[in-house]
Amino acid sequence: MRDPGRRSARAVLRDDGADAAGWSPPKRIQLGTRVRVADAAALAAALRGPAALRPEPGQMLWAGRTGRITGYRRGPEGRPRYMLAGAPGLWPEEWIDPI
Repeated sequence: MRDPGRRSARAVLRDDGADAAGWSPPKRIQLGTRVRVADAAALAAALRGPAALRPEPGQMLWAGRTGRITGYRRGPEGRPRYMLAGAPGLWPEEWIDPI
């Protein structure tokens, strides 16, 4: 099985930087950056995903709120998971957007 974090040498890039398979490079959010958490619908959709990528109950309460990046860790798939000041758990880059 292909590692979802790796692109093949034959990957065709689209204008937005993603390849045809939907892979896109990480956002590279810096420490101290203010971010907005995804809305409740996006977090609810993540509840139907793999168990390791589901939001914790306390994270659901942060839907639509803003926070500041205080740290990060690499998840088991090698992608960064961010810590937000005052927010529970680790946040994948798909759930936060820099503002």
